[in-house]
Amino acid sequence: MVGTALIALAAASVGVIGTLLAPVLSQRLTARSQAEQFERQQRTDHAQRVHQQQLADEDRRRDCYVAANAAYRRYRIELMNYLWLVEKGEVASSGTSMLRPMPWVEARVKPNRG
Repeated sequence: MVGTALIALAAASVGVIGTLLAPVLSQRLTARSQAEQFERQQRTDHAQRVHQQQLADEDRRRDCYVAANAAYRRYRIELMNYLWLVEKGEVASSGTSMLRPMPWVEARVKPNRG
C-alpha cells in the first residue's frame, strides 16, 4: 500500500511540476524565437541600409563623372577654338588675357606673330 501511495504521489508531483513549468518553458522558447527573429530583422535592415548607401554612393560618383566629362568637353572645345584662332593668326595679346591663367598653357601655346 505504501508502494502504491508513493507511486501515486510521484505521478501527482510530476504532473503538478509539469503543469507549473510548462508556461515558463514556453515563455522562454517564445522569447528565444522572438530574439532570433529580431536579430534576423536587424541584419536584414542593416543589409538594406548598406545596399542603399552603396547605390547612393554610385549615384554620386556617376554624377561626378558626368560633371567632369562635361567640363572636359567644354574645355576641349574652347581650347580647340583658341587653337583655331591661333592657327588663323587672329589672336592678339589681348586675346590671351581672356584665358584663365594656366602656366602650362602659356608655356606650350604661343601665338604666331608673323
